[in-house]
Amino acid sequence: MRSNIYSGDCILKTAIKGSVHIVASRGYVDYLLHNQTSKDILEWVKKTKIPDETYFSTLNHNPQLGVPGSYKVKLIPDGKSKPSIFKFTNWGELPCAGKFVRSVCILGVGDVSLLVKRKELFVNKFHLDFQPYALDCIEEWHYNRTRDEYLGVSNFDNSYYKTLDFVTNKI
Repeated sequence: MRSNIYSGDCILKTAIKGSVHIVASRGYVDYLLHNQTSKDILEWVKKTKIPDETYFSTLNHNPQLGVPGSYKVKLIPDGKSKPSIFKFTNWGELPCAGKFVRSVCILGVGDVSLLVKRKELFVNKFHLDFQPYALDCIEEWHYNRTRDEYLGVSNFDNSYYKTLDFVTNKI
């Protein structure tokens, strides 16, 4: 961090680097769009080397800001990452039935059975010109789950999500 950020009576002392991809509550988004502290932090991060990876995480991990839906426990940088539910990316830690491009698995049809078991909400990465049926299969699987939920025949188990640290410790 280069310096403290001042916004009215608020002093932000901890800038956090994290993912540019987030899952946010309506209250969190409303804060981003309308709160002056959020606007001040956005101006401050524009002068940093990685503004997109600093802005959302900084707002999320400074409980003194009172951002709705953010993490209420002060983050202590220890090199450990929290479990992520927003995006699955295979960086080579799992077999890849597709192909690797710049160290990321471009998912193929053979990866579908793995993907439907994942807990993340989004998947990275498909290429439309590489095994497009993989994406078609995932879209159909998602459609069927949505339809089943609507019809009341869903077997979705939310117990994993309810116990995650950042779910139980949100403002």
